[in-house]
Amino acid sequence: MIQIGYLRSSNFGLIHSPSFADKKTIFYIAKHFGIELIYFNPERINLKDKTITGHILEGLEWKRVTVPVPKVIDNMPRLEPYIRSFLEQTSTLLTTPFTHKGKRISKIQTYQYMTENGDFKDILIPSFLLHKTQSYPYIDILAALEKYQSVILKPYGGSKGSNIHKITKLDTEKYSVLINKVCTEYSKWELLDFLNAGNFIKRYMLQPYIPSVTKNKEPFDIRILIRRKSVQPLFETFIFPRIGSAEGVVSNIHTGGYTMPVGDFLKLQYGDEAENILKRLQDLADTFPLFYQEYVDTPIFDLGLDIGIVKNSHGEYTFNLFEVNYWCANLNCQLKMALGTVNYYKELYAAALERENKIAE
Repeated sequence: MIQIGYLRSSNFGLIHSPSFADKKTIFYIAKHFGIELIYFNPERINLKDKTITGHILEGLEWKRVTVPVPKVIDNMPRLEPYIRSFLEQTSTLLTTPFTHKGKRISKIQTYQYMTENGDFKDILIPSFLLHKTQSYPYIDILAALEKYQSVILKPYGGSKGSNIHKITKLDTEKYSVLINKVCTEYSKWELLDFLNAGNFIKRYMLQPYIPSVTKNKEPFDIRILIRRKSVQPLFETFIFPRIGSAEGVVSNIHTGGYTMPVGDFLKLQYGDEAENILKRLQDLADTFPLFYQEYVDTPIFDLGLDIGIVKNSHGEYTFNLFEVNYWCANLNCQLKMALGTVNYYKELYAAALERENKIAE
């Protein structure tokens, strides 16, 4: 049986928790296709012996094993440099940092590339990167509020829907700040004090607020999840809505949002336009990964596109790309995605074995 590593940062105790039970899907499917997945974490890598200690699933029980470092590893993206360096010498890693011409790619660089390329320019939202310094007067935020009236500030590195601020200019001297369903009003000077009071230690990204809301005024976006299923540029896609509370600003499921079948959601919100909107979403899911793969040096394993939908002044429904995410699997599509991922495991293993055989010759 083929052995594939399944590297995560969680300690082993978490695989006994109810939340992890749903993630067993891929372990069962992999075994059905002749693959033994080995769950392990970085602390269980023996650099000297080139072995890992982890757990395999036998029936309904976990069994502890120590085995040579697998040829292929399904890994979390954030690894200590020395761990990544070691594993890159011994294994094929499914998730590697996206690079362009050898340099790491940031979200703002993705935005800049899409702006310059133009293929998807019509769905881009103006995005600006903010830096916190002692002397920074937040002129950019005030200027953006003058132009857009309402803006979103969110952590540059992602936050699973938390620490997102919606700032709105109510009149000449009054502003509101909405954070985690709590809305507070400030004068202009109080707002500046708030912004300078240590609330932006991390780098933040600024975007104009896009009112992508349901008929019940709930914020929502459409997540297009893209997962590679072959060494060829072939991808499995899954499209679903993420709906938040009408009291908040985000639709992330991690912050209490919910989802439902995308066809039902679109029909409920857009009636006769639903079929056309779904087709446009499917076209985006089919074309974007090939477009983005031309930009990045490293093979794309998965992507998540967050799309807002707004009706413009001409009565047309427009798409707005909130951001491009990486390593963003969702339990709603475990079965569908697992089948493609297992096929990708097998192809990567075959390629690794072929390389080994050539070296041995």
